[in-house]
Amino acid sequence: MTEFEQEKEITLEKLDLVTSRVRVSYTKAKAALLKADGDVIDAIVNLEDEGAATVGDFTDTLNNVKDKAVEFSKSAAVGILTGAEALAGKAGGAAHSAKEKLSDPTGPQEPQETAEPPEDES
Repeated sequence: MTEFEQEKEITLEKLDLVTSRVRVSYTKAKAALLKADGDVIDAIVNLEDEGAATVGDFTDTLNNVKDKAVEFSKSAAVGILTGAEALAGKAGGAAHSAKEKLSDPTGPQEPQETAEPPEDES
């Protein structure tokens, strides 16, 4: 088969099949199909053997990145909530103390010393 006849066998459908399975350009897909005499499966296998990444490789990588992002966002949320709760606890304690002082109608009271009963001198 001449090169021209061989190129006639390389259709857009075959190029799409190769590029949908292996992450390569149309130029590389065409070269792989020419090398494989137009056989789509052989072209895909040859590209994988040459180290071309498959769509599955990218899917696995994307899933790993997604999982790590979810883990990170969960741990960040826990950290933020823990910090917010700690701040709320401190602020809540101060607010509670201020509320007690304000709710006392006689105002803030100084601590009173308690008098000791006189000792019996008998």
